[in-house]
Amino acid sequence: SSGVANEMHLEYFRFAGRILANLLLEQASIPYLISISILKHLLGSPVSFSDLELIDSELFKHLCWIKNNSVENLGLSFTVASEHFGAMEVTDLIEGGSLVSVTDQNKDDYLKQILQNRVLGRVEAQIWYLAFGFYEVIPPQLISVFDYCELSHLISGIQEIDVEDWKENTSY
Repeated sequence: SSGVANEMHLEYFRFAGRILANLLLEQASIPYLISISILKHLLGSPVSFSDLELIDSELFKHLCWIKNNSVENLGLSFTVASEHFGAMEVTDLIEGGSLVSVTDQNKDDYLKQILQNRVLGRVEAQIWYLAFGFYEVIPPQLISVFDYCELSHLISGIQEIDVEDWKENTSY
């Protein structure tokens, strides 16, 4: 957690949200792509399982394998292990998750919990503060007309420039 490094880290996310919204109002783009999950959170749209492929392709590949195969003999539980400043931490995905085995009957719930943990659980407070700062400048109802692709284009511009298209459509 960035809170360990700096106690004001959440205010920095709020500030970043305000800067992002101001850039959008000023029609200035940034040369970076914003994560699909962040864009969807700003829009209040649900993050889908397929979005995980763009966020963490390795995890997505493993979860697809779980989705399409039997998990009965894998010894999985409703937990997730992560490294935190060099130490491994095991977090329950549901209450008592370390005591709940993943079976073929409940693996869809397991996959939903993993998705939720990966795209929101670890950074929920940070995303909330980023969105809060953004909404202080631009109310959510004003951006609700966009989908995440359109919002990405507004914030980051078009990343690839088609020179041939420019040549064909430019008058000298």
